[in-house]
Amino acid sequence: MCEITILSVCTGAIEKSDAEILLKTDLVWSCASKYINEVIGPRSIFTTRKIKPIYALTDKGKAIILAGAKVYSNKMYLYMEDETDRQPHPMI
Repeated sequence: MCEITILSVCTGAIEKSDAEILLKTDLVWSCASKYINEVIGPRSIFTTRKIKPIYALTDKGKAIILAGAKVYSNKMYLYMEDETDRQPHPMI
C-alpha cells in the first residue's frame, strides 16, 4: 500500500480559491498568507506557532507536528482552544 503525505509551503501569494484547494492537504504553512489564515486556520485540528502558523488538517499532519516536537529542545507551550486566558482568582 502506498501512503502519501501532502504538505503545502510557500503559500504567501495564493488566492482564496487556491487556499480552498489546500483543505485537502495534511499540513499547510501559512507564510503570512491572508487566505491561508482565513480559510485553513479555522479548519485546522492542530496549529503550531502564533506567527506564520503551521496548520494540521489531518491526524497524519498532527502526528508529524508532534513527532517534530519530540526533538525540539527549546521550551514549548500547548494551549487548548477553549481554555480561558484568566487565571483562577484568588490565587492560593
